[in-house]
Amino acid sequence: MPTARRGQSLGKRIVGIRVVSRATGEAPSGKQAASREGVFVALYLTCMIGHVVSIVMAYNDERTFRSLQDRASGTRVITGNPPTHP
Repeated sequence: MPTARRGQSLGKRIVGIRVVSRATGEAPSGKQAASREGVFVALYLTCMIGHVVSIVMAYNDERTFRSLQDRASGTRVITGNPPTHP
């Protein structure tokens, strides 16, 4: 699961954003990444209505823009790619 390893999927890497643990600021744990993906799939299975609700929640949270899957998994999306190690 790319989100657990680097905090980014291919799409997030292209647009320069990544998912981090809200508590540590590091890439999410495997459990957090799986939880986030599980909520995403559940929202998708509701015929996209869940995604609309999640987007509205993110835009109404002006301070951190956390979506429903971020709130459920304890993550947030930030700008920037992860630092590279030598």
